[in-house]
Amino acid sequence: MREKLRFDNLPPAGVILPFLLVAPLFALAGLLALLAGGLEGALARWHPHTIAAVHLFTLGYLLPVMIAALMQMLPVLTGRHLRAGTATGFLLQLLLFAGAAAFAAGLGGISAGWSRVAFLALLAGLLLFGYRIGTGVIPTLRERGAGREMLLAVGGLVVTAALGLRLLAAWAWPDISLPRQLTNLHAGWAMLGWVAPLIIAAGRVVIPMFQNTDALPAWTRWLGSASLLGMLLASGPSLRPLGIVVAASSVAAFALAVLQRQATRRPVPLDATSLLFRTAMGALLASVTGGLWLLNGSNAQLELLAVALFLAGFAGGCVLGMSVKIVPFLLRLHLQKRLWQLTLPARALPSFKALGAPRAEMLAAWLHALATLLLVVAVPLHGSILFAAAVIAYLAAFASGTLSLFLALLRAVRLRRAMLAP
Repeated sequence: MREKLRFDNLPPAGVILPFLLVAPLFALAGLLALLAGGLEGALARWHPHTIAAVHLFTLGYLLPVMIAALMQMLPVLTGRHLRAGTATGFLLQLLLFAGAAAFAAGLGGISAGWSRVAFLALLAGLLLFGYRIGTGVIPTLRERGAGREMLLAVGGLVVTAALGLRLLAAWAWPDISLPRQLTNLHAGWAMLGWVAPLIIAAGRVVIPMFQNTDALPAWTRWLGSASLLGMLLASGPSLRPLGIVVAASSVAAFALAVLQRQATRRPVPLDATSLLFRTAMGALLASVTGGLWLLNGSNAQLELLAVALFLAGFAGGCVLGMSVKIVPFLLRLHLQKRLWQLTLPARALPSFKALGAPRAEMLAAWLHALATLLLVVAVPLHGSILFAAAVIAYLAAFASGTLSLFLALLRAVRLRRAMLAP
C-alpha cells in the first residue's frame, strides 16, 4: 500500500535545496582528507585524519541530507507543517555545516578550540531541528505510516547525538574524561539506530515512486523499529550479541526486500538511482555479514571493512541515489508553483527527469559500484594501493553525482529566466 502524499505541504525550495547541494561538497572533503592522511593512516581507525574524514562524511554529508529529507517528507506524509521558513533553514544549515567543518579542524590538529566550536554549533543545530520537529509533527506519532517510522528514527538520532556530543566534549575540554567504551556504542547507534531506520522509512516511500517498483512488503514497516530495538538490547553488555543479531537481521531483510522488488519490476532501462540502490543493498548485506562475523572476535580489518561498506557503500549510495532524483523533482515543483503564480499552464514545463543529467548520474553510479568492489578486495588484503583506488573511485563517483545536481540547478535557473522573460 502506497502512502498518501500531500505535496502542497512541502517547505519552500530555499529551505531544502541548500542542504542537498552543499552537503555533497563535504563528502568530497571527507574523501580528500582520507587520502591526505596517507594510506597507512587511512587504514587505522584511531588516526586523526581518519576520524576527521569519517565525520566530514557523516556530519557534513549524511546528517544534513537526512535532516533535509525529514524536513521535506514529514510534512508531506503527516499533513502538518514544520513552520520552518527560509531563515530557519539557513540558520540550521549554517550550524550543521559549521559544526562539521569545525569538528574536522579540531581533530585535524589545526586548533583544539575548533572542537569547542563544533560542540556548540552541532548542539545548537540539533536543538533547533528538534524544536521544529517537536512543535510540528510529533503529535502525529499516534498515526500509522512512514511518518511515524521516520519520527522513531529521530529517536535514534537523539541517542546517537547524545553519545557523540559526550565524546566530543572530552576532545574539546581536556578536563572531561574520554569514555572510549562509548565509541563503539556511538558508532552502532549512528549506523543501525539512526541511518538505517531512516533510510528504511524513507525508502518505503521513494523506492516505489522513483524506481518503478511495486510497494515494498507491508512487513518492512517494522524493520526500522526492529533495528532500533536491537540497538537498545545491544546497549547492555549482557544482551549485546542478541541485539546486534536483531538489528543486523532487520536491515538485511530490508536489503533483500529492495533487491527482490527491483528484480521483479516491469522491464525499464537501468537508471542511476536503481544501480546506486542495487550496489547499496549489496554493500549493506556485506557489511552486516562482516559485523555478525565480528561477534566471534575482534578483527581490525574486518571492522574497518564493515563500517566503510555501510557508510560509503550503503548510506552514501542511498543518499546519492535519492538526491539525483529528489533535487530535479523539487526544482520542477518550485517552477510549477511559479507558473501557477503567473497563471500559466504547468504543461509548459519539462518533466523532472528532463532536468537531470543522466550521463553524469550513470557515471556516478558505475564509479560507486567500482569503488565498492575495490573496497571489498582492498581491506581484507590490507592493500594500501587498492584502498587508495577505492577512495579515489568514491571521490570520482560523488564528484560526478554532485555535478549532476548542479547541472539540474543550472537548467532550472535557465527555465525560470525564460519563464520571467517579457
